[in-house]
Amino acid sequence: TLEVTQAIKQDPVTYTALLPDLEEALKHEPDALYAIARAHLNADPALVDETWQNWLHRSANEALKVAIDEGDPVTILNWLTLISREPPQFKLGDILREGITAATPRAYDNAALAQGVFQVLSKRDLQGFKAALNDDALFGTLTSEMISGLMVLILKEHRDEQFPALVKRLSGRSGRMELLVSAFQRSGRPAGDILALSAVLTTLGELTPQQLLDLDLALIDARGWSAE
Repeated sequence: TLEVTQAIKQDPVTYTALLPDLEEALKHEPDALYAIARAHLNADPALVDETWQNWLHRSANEALKVAIDEGDPVTILNWLTLISREPPQFKLGDILREGITAATPRAYDNAALAQGVFQVLSKRDLQGFKAALNDDALFGTLTSEMISGLMVLILKEHRDEQFPALVKRLSGRSGRMELLVSAFQRSGRPAGDILALSAVLTTLGELTPQQLLDLDLALIDARGWSAE
């Protein structure tokens, strides 16, 4: 396939002749066309080939549409995850955001897909992540275990700016303190980091001074916490 894309690049006549086949592939095998465009662009990451970048965008958009309209939640999540992990030079950010928006209604009754949507957003789109937290139907799909896992993921990857918004979303939820203790403990973050994050939560009014003390004591009890 790489030989074909190189030939197309070097010979406009070949490209013109193959256009009907490419359009047909876009309609019926967008995933295969995406793989071809992706292989071509990855062959020389420093070179911006707008022709194949356009095919990449169109095939990604079409493959996502097919997955969302006809596929199962696993297929949808696989496509969202793949696109979210592509290098910045592919410029797939808008397609990813549009795909997540289109996939969100499918996640309202599928907890695994909802969890995946939050994980992708937390890695790639801070504002989108915060907006998703305010989607009651989407956030309400998550189990306590999934929320705990999301908290741990954010802490482990040091995306601390997302953490207060997630904790705020848990206001009034039964077991919030247990979720906090578990997430801090499982994150492996040093005591200084946890103290700083706890102080931010207290400043924002998400923890009272008494709750902050209870949190510290619970962590000390849970893992022999020290200030080292």
